[in-house]
Parts: sequence; structure tokens; C-alpha cells
Amino acid sequence: QEGKLIDKTNISVGEIATEIVEDKKNSNQISSSTYNRAKYTLQIITASNLGSIPIQKVNATMIKNFLNNNTNYAESTLKKIYQLLGQTFRRAIERDYIVKNPMLFEEAKKPKSSKEKENVEALTIEEEKKLIKALSNETSLYKYIILLMLFTGMRIGEVLALKWTNIKSNHIEIKQTLTRNENGIYIIGETTKTSNSLRYITITPIIQEILNEIPKTDTFLFPNIPPRTLAGFLERFNATNCITDHIHPHMLRHTYATRCIEAGMNIKVLQKNLGHKKVQTTLDTYTSIFNKL
Repeated sequence: QEGKLIDKTNISVGEIATEIVEDKKNSNQISSSTYNRAKYTLQIITASNLGSIPIQKVNATMIKNFLNNNTNYAESTLKKIYQLLGQTFRRAIERDYIVKNPMLFEEAKKPKSSKEKENVEALTIEEEKKLIKALSNETSLYKYIILLMLFTGMRIGEVLALKWTNIKSNHIEIKQTLTRNENGIYIIGETTKTSNSLRYITITPIIQEILNEIPKTDTFLFPNIPPRTLAGFLERFNATNCITDHIHPHMLRHTYATRCIEAGMNIKVLQKNLGHKKVQTTLDTYTSIFNKL
């Protein structure tokens, strides 16, 4: 009469969590790259003691201990673990496996990550000038990929997925991105990282100059260049030209954002240019830059 009668089941936390991730993939709710990240989160749960415990035997203390033992992960990873656990116990409630949701108990609150948050790595103005000057003697397509990232803030996958049909008279359409499928192979995704990543980037005179120099030999601006290859080139180029102590492709996007903030660009405009879903993401990512102003 009270709806509290439950049948015994030995289904574990890990089994339900696995089912949730696979359901999202099979119903096309998530992309291949998101599925790969979800599998990483899932593995943390299934490899733990908590993952093998029947869900009917789990209490808030067990969840607390599991979370506290994983604070060495970055805040973003810890958040994904907590979200998947929440979905797992909600599904258990919906199926009448359990009556109370231990995730809702005060004791099972998400802890903070103990991993020190990394500051945004961006080139200084002098380092950026040095990079641009060194690239003036480069003849490979890598030169234009690097310059486009520096002057547009596009993600590396977005640049490598650009087709000539995306280049309009006064703007660039960001409609797709290079991503990995579930087998780890790079493919052109059907859309961008998030719906907010679908955007237009104004073609400034500098960007137009870069585009004019790229040879039109294929449907894509940069055919058959995986991100890892560009990263390797950038490291070697940096070592040869002594631009900075270390460098990686995403630093180019951070450098663009840093210059925009230093120039006083409105945060909402920067959010739109970067393709962030929320303005808070932009604020959180570049807190250290704002604090220096």
C-alpha cells in the first residue's frame, strides 16, 4: 500500500551505469567522442569496489568514501563521476530496485577536487610575435592552421574540419569538427562539439590574408592532417625557433582569448566567438587572465 515493497536483485552499480552509457550511445544522444569520454568515467566507477556492490546494498557512507577516494581527479572528471552516479541511482528508483536515493543524502555530497587547477597556458605578446615571425618562412599547411587558431580562437578539430564551402564572403561557418569514433579513429563529425559551437567567425583583413594563401587542392582546407601530427610539428617548430619553454595546439586558442580579454572585449562576445555553451565557462576558464587586469 505504501509502495515500499521491492523485489530482491543483485544488479550492481556498475551494471546500471554501463547500461545508461550504452543506452545514450545506442539512441544517438551522444557523439562518438562524448561516448569515449563517458567510457573513461564509467571505468572509474566499474573498477572500484562501489561498482561491484549490488545497488540495494549501497548506502550514503559508501558513496561518500568512494568519492573522497577519487578527489585526485580534476574537478571536471569528478563532476562527471558524480553525474553518472546520480543517473544510476535515479534509474534504480524508477525500476523499483530501491526506495530511497542515497545520492540525495547530505553525506553523499560531491567533494571538491584536491588536484590543483591549472592556469590557462597562453603565449605572451612577445612570444606570439616571435611565433608569427618564425612562421613567415614556413611553407607547409601547418603554418595556416596555426595562424587561423591564433587569430580566430577555433579549436584544432574545427580548423581541420573546415571545407572551402564554409568560407563565405565575410565570415567562416563553424559547422563540424574533427573527432574520434568509438574505435579511436579520427572522423569528421556530423556537427560541432556542442550546439553553441555552431557559429560564424567574422573574416578580418588578417584572416582573409591567411585564407588567400592556402592552396585550394581539396574539398577541405587541410585534408588528412590529424591533430597529433600538428602537435608534433608545433613542438619541433618551437624547439627549432626557441619561442617558449613548451607549446601545444590548445595554447593557440587560449592565446586568442587572452588577447581579446586584454583588449577589453565584452565577455558575452568572447563566449560566442569561442563557442562556449555558458558565459560562466568562459569566466571560469580565464579567471587567471581577468585577475591580472
